Amino acid sequence: MLVPLPIGNALKVFLVPPDGALSWRILRNGTGTFAGEADPASVLAYEGDESYVVDAFSLQNGVPMYYCAFYWDGAAWTASNVASATPNATYADYSTDTLSLLRDRLEAGLAVEVARGNLLPESGSIAVLTAPPQYESSRWPMVSVHLTSETPAERLLGETFLPDSFDQTANEWTEAEGWLANVQIAVIGWTQNPDERITLRQALRRIVIGNLPVFDAAGIVQPEFSIQDVDAVSGEYPAPVYQAAGTFTCMAPVVVGDQVDPITDVQVTVVSPN
Repeated sequence: MLVPLPIGNALKVFLVPPDGALSWRILRNGTGTFAGEADPASVLAYEGDESYVVDAFSLQNGVPMYYCAFYWDGAAWTASNVASATPNATYADYSTDTLSLLRDRLEAGLAVEVARGNLLPESGSIAVLTAPPQYESSRWPMVSVHLTSETPAERLLGETFLPDSFDQTANEWTEAEGWLANVQIAVIGWTQNPDERITLRQALRRIVIGNLPVFDAAGIVQPEFSIQDVDAVSGEYPAPVYQAAGTFTCMAPVVVGDQVDPITDVQVTVVSPN
């Protein structure tokens, strides 16, 4: 049996070796005709004794390939039936992008803080940037978020992160693989007023805590937020800059999956005992 890998340009090959087989060779070509276990017109995709193989060598999405296994029992080679499959990329990203979610929630929360009069920016709004601001063109105060690191934390057996789910309407299964990642994001409030920094720091803390249910709904676990005052007053910028420098950490799901058709037919071969 041949199954395309969701990532594309690769196929999973499943074998059922006959009794007595010691090793085997898997050949592939684009015609479906095999002249034997040493066919010079075919590519040797695998040689050994594993019954599950991933073939990812020079396969092209959308181009069908034919496979034939040749089994060696110590005396002769026996060919299997010829099978065909077409590599295809069907994967989708089901991850929670913590940085984007945090940025959106900070931006929404800061808009509320401005509307309540807790923060009084001259521009009427506080931008949340995903990179350090340009001093000359910046509107003060502002906030920046930046991904410091993302590393795998919790790995599951076979990297199966979520149980397979079946969509009755679409008549298809969703399969997914991935892990929980340790995520660390730098959150910095920028201002030219040290008193405004206090208010900005408190607002950032309120917004993060208030969004705990939102983070939980997105699959984010163990969120934590630490923050401190940092002064950039030694010539780093043309004028003194006061920062509320925070760190947001959590564990977030990183998941890639795809939709597959359900099994509709099963072929059973009954072998009578001797």
